[in-house]
Amino acid sequence: MIGSRSATHSIVKEPAKTRICFFSSVASFDTGMPICTYALITHYAQDPRYQVHAVFPESGEFVDRLKAAAVPVSIVPFARMRSPRRGVGFLLFCLTLPGALVRVTCFMRKGRFALVHFSDIIDAPFYPCAAASGARVVAHVRRSIETRSGRCAFRLWSRMFAGAVVCISQAVKRSVGDRRAAVVYDPGPDPRLFGASRSFPRPPTIDPGRLAVVTVAKFLRVKGHEHFIRMAALCEKAAPGRLQYLIVGDKQPGHESYYQAVKDLMLELGLNRLITITGQMPHEEIPALLSHTTVFVHLPNYQEGLGGVILEAMAMAVPVVAFDSGGVSECFVDGEQGFLVRQFDVAEAARKVVLLATDAGLRNKLGGAGRAHAAKTFSYGKHFAAVDAVYQSLMSSKRTHARF
Repeated sequence: MIGSRSATHSIVKEPAKTRICFFSSVASFDTGMPICTYALITHYAQDPRYQVHAVFPESGEFVDRLKAAAVPVSIVPFARMRSPRRGVGFLLFCLTLPGALVRVTCFMRKGRFALVHFSDIIDAPFYPCAAASGARVVAHVRRSIETRSGRCAFRLWSRMFAGAVVCISQAVKRSVGDRRAAVVYDPGPDPRLFGASRSFPRPPTIDPGRLAVVTVAKFLRVKGHEHFIRMAALCEKAAPGRLQYLIVGDKQPGHESYYQAVKDLMLELGLNRLITITGQMPHEEIPALLSHTTVFVHLPNYQEGLGGVILEAMAMAVPVVAFDSGGVSECFVDGEQGFLVRQFDVAEAARKVVLLATDAGLRNKLGGAGRAHAAKTFSYGKHFAAVDAVYQSLMSSKRTHARF
């Protein structure tokens, strides 16, 4: 009798992927938040440990880019949070919030996500939706909270519904006032786009006969365009006819009066022919502009979270003159890679711009040092590793949010 042997085959199952949802109230692609968040989402979409999904309130360039990168995206309509000073926008947000909370909670429950990463502080009203679904919540904070009441409210809210808080700078962490918050610097500019060694044709907005002084900012009051205008007037007195001034940005819905006020100030100071407003520029075109920029200027009215556009200028070896505002001082060291001036000291900012414009050796020294510093301090690798450490810590934590 010939015995028969039965072969047994063991089936090795692959470990289940962790379902992660990235939540953003902004679908446009014209600020630092979507640019950095896009890099984060596409990175984790390629990580075999995760199954990634993204949710937005509406379609837009951010959504289109993610879809082109084969990232699953869902549209769950809701009105983004507005400041009480925004009138109709804030009223619309308040009136539609209850229904939006129901829709987002249902979406989160259906998605059965293990982790939900909220992109910015304006997403805070929806933290409970993710917590109600049993997901671990990561609250990303990209701006300083400048009022005591705001800090107290956010601290209480995040402790109730968020398992981890991620701040983009030490300055933002101080403003949040939450000791458990982790500081995870933004990755800095994409080296495939921003590199001083690359050769770019001169944009038509750049006058080859003058040195370009550039700022990049939407026309919102917090961006401080009036300081740039007044600085330009002082620069013209010190170095008449040697410089040209460019503002990369355009008027914003609901902020048309501010745009007009800036235009009126240009006319009042006799600068309307010396200052060029380029309008909004695609992010991919910024490197070419910066490659022909002499000095980059950043003079905001508010406490800047970090200053992604400053890092872009540094990556292109352009020296920076900036108000010492919020996390700006974490981008570079004063006098070594650029110049920090006391916030609202427009006269000192003008002196530093003129100094750089008249000293090519100093420009090259600070610009080269800035490029090296940005490459060493800010990188995608460091950013992803720091975020992953937050995820792993949160997922291994015993604390869970019970479903409501």
